[in-house]
Amino acid sequence: MLASPIRMTVCALLMAVLAIVHPHTAQAQVAPRITIDSSPPGATIFVDGAMQAERTGPATKVRIGKGQHRVRLELEGYRPFEQMLNIGAAQKFAFQLEKAPARLDIKFPATNDGARGAEIFVDGQPAGTVPQLVDLPGGRHLVEVRKPGMKVYTETVEVKAAETRPVWVIMQSDVRTGGLIVSADVPADVVVDGQPRGQAPVVVDNLTEGEHVVEVRRNEPGAAPWRQNVRVVGSQQTKVHANTTPPPPAAGTLMVVTSVGEAEVQIDGVSKGAPGQPISLSPGQHSITVTAKGHKAVTKVVEIEAGKPRVERIEMEGDAMTRKVGMIRIVMANPIDGAQYYINGRRYDEMAALSDSGVEIASGKVIVVAKKDGFGQDSKELTLAAGSTETVTLNLRNVGKIYIASEPKGAFVMLDRQLIGQTPLTRENVSSGPHTVEFQMPGFDQKTEQFNVRSGETEQVSVMLVKTKEPEADKKEIRRGLSSFSAVTNPFGAFTADIGSGYPWLGNVRLTVGVWKTKNSVLGELGLDIGTEFRSNFFSDHEAAGTIRFQMLRKGPFALGLHMLIGGGGGPRERNSFSWELGLPVTILAGSMVKLTGKAYVQVYTDRHCPSVDSINEQYKNDRNEFIRRGDPRDSSEGGGAEHTGDRCVGRSYDPKTSYPSPIYGVTQYNGTAKYDANNPDFQVDGTGVLERFVGVRAMLQAAVELALTSNVSFYGILEGAPFQKERQLFTDKFNRLFPIHDTPIYGRMGITAKFF
Repeated sequence: MLASPIRMTVCALLMAVLAIVHPHTAQAQVAPRITIDSSPPGATIFVDGAMQAERTGPATKVRIGKGQHRVRLELEGYRPFEQMLNIGAAQKFAFQLEKAPARLDIKFPATNDGARGAEIFVDGQPAGTVPQLVDLPGGRHLVEVRKPGMKVYTETVEVKAAETRPVWVIMQSDVRTGGLIVSADVPADVVVDGQPRGQAPVVVDNLTEGEHVVEVRRNEPGAAPWRQNVRVVGSQQTKVHANTTPPPPAAGTLMVVTSVGEAEVQIDGVSKGAPGQPISLSPGQHSITVTAKGHKAVTKVVEIEAGKPRVERIEMEGDAMTRKVGMIRIVMANPIDGAQYYINGRRYDEMAALSDSGVEIASGKVIVVAKKDGFGQDSKELTLAAGSTETVTLNLRNVGKIYIASEPKGAFVMLDRQLIGQTPLTRENVSSGPHTVEFQMPGFDQKTEQFNVRSGETEQVSVMLVKTKEPEADKKEIRRGLSSFSAVTNPFGAFTADIGSGYPWLGNVRLTVGVWKTKNSVLGELGLDIGTEFRSNFFSDHEAAGTIRFQMLRKGPFALGLHMLIGGGGGPRERNSFSWELGLPVTILAGSMVKLTGKAYVQVYTDRHCPSVDSINEQYKNDRNEFIRRGDPRDSSEGGGAEHTGDRCVGRSYDPKTSYPSPIYGVTQYNGTAKYDANNPDFQVDGTGVLERFVGVRAMLQAAVELALTSNVSFYGILEGAPFQKERQLFTDKFNRLFPIHDTPIYGRMGITAKFF
């Protein structure tokens, strides 16, 4: 007995020693104390499914081992709350509980399923169909259940929060009934929805509200029943009166007899088989048609009497195929009184020959003739097939024939103002009497002839056409239409002289002379002219050029051409330039007064702005002062010369504030300058050495307007440029002080054109 207390004391002492030696180990073995509270308080606490406390509160504490744990709180009237917690040390948790809703379990008993599928409304709002669980807040609620054909079920239910209350729905039928009063024009049996209901007049009660089929049947055999759909209204009697149809009278019989075998009988379009057998027919008129192969069909109308037999004999005639005959119908294009008609030489009366049914003729070759004195005759030959009908159109006219010719041939002929062709030609069936013929041919005067056509004869009309004199040109109007910059070339011998000013060429003189002009039926007008041009900026560059302009088309107010320019020039310091341009001008003309032209062209150029290396070494090696003057970009009082507008060759050193070396000094390394190298960026402009040639290609756009001030003078204005294109250094301050540092992309000029013809 004493060993056990001693053993417990020893164990306690050992644990105390361990706690002192390893305090962290001791702490790890004791579960942390956790405080759990809920709002509202009083919830039961479950940890990992085991209850830990019956009621929560500010001082509710439980011990939970470290790690992950599932904590659940339950409180009556509230939804259960559950959450995973990670416990590491003593902590305090507070949880908000959500009120649990009330619930109605709306269903029907097993003994009465009339409410199945009915619509549920709670407080007037749809809530599904029976059966159904409906969540709603606690309190008093109105439950309605509705179903077609059933009375509405209504119940007021009191339910508490978190309570599930059953609602048993039992629905009763709501079928309404009414009645029918059925009468008829004769005593007859009444059947409603297939059920006998007595003899009319009769009252039929206890019929459900809705559609019902009512039949009234007469007692006579063969009488068709009277039938109608009638709608019955609840709690009311609906009246129905039947006007019945008596049975049809007794049928008669018809027997068709014919001498032709294998015939077929049709009564009112319905086949009844072969002749010789009685056919039952209703009294009255009927159509009989008898057909047989190789015979004409026969149709008759017969009267059948009720209950009496009738025999009808039909005589049949062989058809056209069997008899090898056909029909000829004669149609006169222009009926002539007194004409005679012949078929295969036999004369036929006019009424018979022109009848709609035609004339029966043996099959084979047939010749049809119509004739009359003074009108000649008209005939047609044809082959008539057995059983066929041929229509022959004949025409007796008081007509003649004409032969028309002209010199030269090919003139257009208008007969009585109607175009009939080109000479020579023969025209038949021309009505007798006077006529007019007109001859028309391009380049020749129009000629008109009158002649008379006699019936049955040929009239000849021949003429000699005279060439049309060309109208004298209106030189004043031609001068007004002359142009220097459009797609329209000048006529042979006509020329224009232009003088103008603009940028980058301050002065511009141009002369354009017409070389060739012609007209074309397809392209309208073609032409060629040539020109020469001189342009200068008066200080550094002067150019002379030649131009060629070809007019490819002119239709109405539009013209299309091809323009080429080739030229070149130069200036001080051995500078020179060459250009080649090729463009496509398109012009819109407003008569001879205004010409609007747009041109796209390509420009190829090669420019030298400074002396070459060889030239510097060769020309200036013995003239030191000239060498110094040409290499100094600034005014200098120490041996240098003042630079003028057109005498500039400094490249990148145009700015006196920069330290770029002089390219001219660099050739001989004068004054310690770096050696000139065309590949050295310090001696380059736009990637090209300053002392080298500048070569480039640019796509240009040009717009020009020419306005005729008088017949001899026009004003012109031109706007052109090379947007987004490479600079042409010829027009920059790097080589000519007249221009800005960079080439502008837009050029223009205007001036006056003098015109001569």
